[in-house]
Amino acid sequence: MIIKYFNLQYFYNLIYRLITSPWYLEVPVWFPLVWLLVIIALWIAIVAIALKIYRQRKEESADLEFLLKNKSAEPVEKNDRWEKVLKYLESENPAEWKLAIIEADTMLDDLVKSLKPVGENLGERLKSIEPSDFLTIQEAWDAHKVRNRIAHESDFQLSRHETSRVIGLFRQVFEEFKYI
Repeated sequence: MIIKYFNLQYFYNLIYRLITSPWYLEVPVWFPLVWLLVIIALWIAIVAIALKIYRQRKEESADLEFLLKNKSAEPVEKNDRWEKVLKYLESENPAEWKLAIIEADTMLDDLVKSLKPVGENLGERLKSIEPSDFLTIQEAWDAHKVRNRIAHESDFQLSRHETSRVIGLFRQVFEEFKYI
């Protein structure tokens, strides 16, 4: 529907009649009381919700404060295999960088086996895992592919940067499953 004209005078006339006519004399006596009760009820609801939110935030901050105080007292469990990987990574020897990736891939294989997928090797097991069950599956694949290149290409060379990147991929996977 296309509006061909707009009569502004009509709307001015409506507003004028609303202001000047005694329309309020035609409204029943109880009508303003109903609106007043509705406004009071809304204010009570708003205050009740605000108080509930305030109490909940106060409880959450108390819980957080308790956790922060007690967190430092808990001993941190270390994964010795991961510490070994990090030790290899710190080395200046490129052969030990390859060992770091191979050891991390072995840890990945153990992790994936614990998920009980089907398959003879890590690649087949990764293929059988549902991506919704393994959010970092792409990172696992990327890291595993580098390990395969190390194992199958005798002249494969790694830089420190590439090794750190691949170990970072393994770290993401292990942190998802709280393995390290």
